[in-house]
Amino acid sequence: MNPSTPPARSGSAATGRPEDHSESRPESDSEATPAAAATPEPFRRGQAELVNAVGLHARPAVRFTQSAKGFQSRIEVALAAEGPWADAKSPVQVMRLRAPLGSVLHLQVQGPDADAALEALLDLVRQGFENSQGVENSRGVENSRG
Repeated sequence: MNPSTPPARSGSAATGRPEDHSESRPESDSEATPAAAATPEPFRRGQAELVNAVGLHARPAVRFTQSAKGFQSRIEVALAAEGPWADAKSPVQVMRLRAPLGSVLHLQVQGPDADAALEALLDLVRQGFENSQGVENSRGVENSRG
């Protein structure tokens, strides 16, 4: 160490005050990309009445969740507009709703394919969970459609 050079000290040479390191942190991906730091997309919302005789029981719940899993978006379902919300991609959470015939399912969807997901799931509910493999009748027996 050179005797004419004062010892190094922590802080800003210009102000003589200690530097604040509380804000110095590694840059995250969201800070590096301005678009990623933008406000998330709002939820798209919709509702449909359950018209199938068994409500949102096992088979309809599985059809519903399988359809939801076909989309990238975050999809939630509830029996009331204010929630509580369940993950529409989880068969257990969807069946836990115990939604009977005549219940109104509220959906909220957020993501890149939100419009398509919302429309497809609302159509599925409105059609009584019909698909190319069949539909349950009032006795819960599957009928083939051809």
